[in-house]
Amino acid sequence: MSDNVIKNTILTMAASRGTDKTICPSEVARVLFGENWRKEMQTVRDAAFDLAGKNQVM
Repeated sequence: MSDNVIKNTILTMAASRGTDKTICPSEVARVLFGENWRKEMQTVRDAAFDLAGKNQVM
């Protein structure tokens, strides 16, 4: 799965929650990777850290 798909999912989920709530990387991983979500946690975390570094999420 591409990095852009993961980042877009993070941004979409965060926007739907609103600015006063958070999302967990495991939620994103579960949505994108189903039963194999645990194996992909670092990939999701890396995408989230990249977005945070660009001030796209906090």
